[in-house]
Amino acid sequence: MTSNPVITMRNICLTRRNRQILNHIDLDGFPGQVLGLIGANGSGKSTLLKSMIGLLPANSGTILLEGIPLNKIPARDSAKKISYMGQENECQWPLQVRDVVALGRMPHQGTWSQKRSTEDEANIEAAMQAVDICHLQNRTVTRLSGGERRRVLLARALAGKPKLLLADEPTSGLDPYHQLQLMELFRKQAEKGIGIIVVIHELTLASRFCDRIILLKSGKILSDGPPSTVLNQTNLATGYNIQAALLDYNGDTTVVPWCCCQKKENHE
Repeated sequence: MTSNPVITMRNICLTRRNRQILNHIDLDGFPGQVLGLIGANGSGKSTLLKSMIGLLPANSGTILLEGIPLNKIPARDSAKKISYMGQENECQWPLQVRDVVALGRMPHQGTWSQKRSTEDEANIEAAMQAVDICHLQNRTVTRLSGGERRRVLLARALAGKPKLLLADEPTSGLDPYHQLQLMELFRKQAEKGIGIIVVIHELTLASRFCDRIILLKSGKILSDGPPSTVLNQTNLATGYNIQAALLDYNGDTTVVPWCCCQKKENHE
């Protein structure tokens, strides 16, 4: 990776309720790269993602956004560069799709107004085209399917023209078709130069669509590298207590979780 990182994290530690959730994390997120965060439940994936935007501030360590300390950047300015799709980021209000996508332009506006600029409208249109929801723009978002709503939320994130897009379990609850569709959309955005960091449980999708994977265990980085390096039997046994089938399909190795390892005597 020859380009400079969009985000840099060094020695990040985070404690909540006397429990250390993140333990000396070092991470670089690059433009044009899909970085997958994987690990068992409770390993610190979502916390790490939230710490990148200050939703859960780290107790110690340094976070740089394009080389500038994140805590020195006004929230509105950092929101112009980072878009976040959280697990809880569902659409609860009966707004039209176009108006939901328009919310992604808020960091670029002085105050919220019903009147949007020509630049706003152009970016809203481009974001809807990118995820193929122009035909839905006048629909009420609460009446859409789960897969359609995720695409609307992705369009909202893209409308702000971010340098970095963070997504927390975006494929959770989707059927296989919509999981593949969403990951293909992430790949296309990475090819346009956006840095993508995604928390993902589906190891098959991670092995196929991520350029790089970080495997977390108990708040520490167990392995960091390309899928072929990280998703080996030793790491999967240590990180998940599972064995996987490594299948070759059209020259690509795909990881399929297959069975549990022998039950351990001591559980974390």
